[in-house]
Amino acid sequence: MLAAYLFLCILVTNAFAMAIRTLIVQELDYEEVYWFIPYFSPLHFYIASVAGIHLWLLWRSRPWYVNCIASAYVQIGLIGGYAISIRRLMKESFEPFDVTNGTSGIYKNPAFSVLNWDLIRRLKRARRPANYEMTPLLADRK
Repeated sequence: MLAAYLFLCILVTNAFAMAIRTLIVQELDYEEVYWFIPYFSPLHFYIASVAGIHLWLLWRSRPWYVNCIASAYVQIGLIGGYAISIRRLMKESFEPFDVTNGTSGIYKNPAFSVLNWDLIRRLKRARRPANYEMTPLLADRK
């Protein structure tokens, strides 16, 4: 899962930098005016927060219900990521090494699938304690 960790670190950094850049400069690579331009910076802050919470889930095991809340937040972000990558695959042009167009859908779908698989695996491993106490996730494993 080192690759997922590195991918999330890069995603947090790039999404946060893009959000700050669009807050300050407010210029984009789009020639036409799209409906999502005013939401570009807040969406990138959201992407950075989703990737940061997923990093937190990789780094720390918490009680079952805390992991469920964080996992639901990350899952909503992954569903949005799938939707955007599918939109890019269907509606944007393809150039092999330009990741700002339809090609990014090819790269992002497998990456989001791996992150989704990891999220589901972590939730399946975590079982709600019978006594509902704040116990660490992996306390019973040896």
